Amino acid sequence: MAGCVFVPYSADGHVNPMLPVAAELVRRGVRVKVVAGARFAARIAAIGAIPVIPALDHEVAVPPSWNLSAVIDQCGLTARRRRAWRAAAVACVQDFLAEPPDLMVVDVRLRWPLRLAGRLGIRVVRFHTTFARRARTSGPALVNVIPELQPRFERFGPRFTFVGPLIASGDPGPVEPPVKAFPPGPKLLVSYGTVFARPATFYRDIVDEFAGTGWTVLLATGRLPVATLGALPANIVARSWFPQRSVLPDVDVFLTHGGMNSVQESLAAGVPMLLAPRSREQRGTAARLVGLRCGVLAARAVRQSAEVLIEDARVRDAVQAMRDRLRLLRAAEVAADQLHQQL
Repeated sequence: MAGCVFVPYSADGHVNPMLPVAAELVRRGVRVKVVAGARFAARIAAIGAIPVIPALDHEVAVPPSWNLSAVIDQCGLTARRRRAWRAAAVACVQDFLAEPPDLMVVDVRLRWPLRLAGRLGIRVVRFHTTFARRARTSGPALVNVIPELQPRFERFGPRFTFVGPLIASGDPGPVEPPVKAFPPGPKLLVSYGTVFARPATFYRDIVDEFAGTGWTVLLATGRLPVATLGALPANIVARSWFPQRSVLPDVDVFLTHGGMNSVQESLAAGVPMLLAPRSREQRGTAARLVGLRCGVLAARAVRQSAEVLIEDARVRDAVQAMRDRLRLLRAAEVAADQLHQQL
C-alpha cells in the first residue's frame, strides 16, 4: 500500500489544514501518517491516520507586548523548538526504517524533513499554510489559500496548487452553552487564535463597551486566564477557547487577528470581520479583505465598528458571495488529487 507522511509545523494553525487532506487520502485507501506533538494525537487518529509522536514537542506563542522578560521567554521557546525538531527527526528515522513512505508532505516552515527526505530518496510536496512564497519552494506545492487572498497570484506557476480553505468537517468539542441559546440580538466573537496573546486590558475594554447592551459577546481569551477579567455582565461569555468552526455560523461579527485559518473559516461561514492584525502577514491579509469588502479594520471603539459593519449592505453582500463561492470548492479533494498523482 502506498504511504504518505505529513510533517506539519507542530502548531494548531499548521496541523489543522493538513488534516482534511490526510483524511481524504485515508478515504482513498492510502496509508497516512502525521508527525506532530502528543496533543494532536487524538485528532490524527480520529481521521484514520497514524500519529508519529516525537519524544519532545514545542510551544508557539507571541506575547501581548515585547519587553526584556518576553524576549528571554522567546529565547527559551526557540531552544525548546530546536530540541523538538531533533526529536521529530529521530522519530521519523525510526519509523521510516520499518516502513519507508513514498511521499512526504512538508510544511514550508520546516527544513529538517527536506534533509531527511533527500538522504532517504523520498519525494516531497511542500505545504503552505498561508501565503505562497516561491523562495521557499522547489517542486510541487499545495497552498491553503484562495487566489483572492494571495498577493501577486498571477505570478505563480502551475506547480503551485491553490486549494484553500482546508477546513476540517468538525470541531474538537461542543459549544457550552450553545450560541443559539443566548438571547436574540447581534453576536460578536472575539478570538486571536492560539498563538498571539492580548493583555487583560484589551478584553476588559471590550467588556466595558458591550456591558448591558443588546449584544452577546463571546470572548476567547487564549492563554490569559478568564478569572483575570473579574466579574462579567450577563451578556459577556468568556472562555479560554471556543470551537470556532461551530460558533461562527451563529455570530454576526468576528473580531480577529487575521490569521489565514480564522479568515477562511469566517468567509466560509459568511461572517464579516473586524480585523486587528499584529504581524506583517496578517496586515497583508487584512488589506486584501478590506479590498474585497469582506471586513474592515477595527477601530479603538469596537462596538461602534461592529454596529457599522453589520449595517453595511456592501460588506454583507460581498461576504455572502464569497461564502457561496467557497461552498463550491472541493479543497481537500483537489489537494488529495495532486498527492495521489505523486503517489
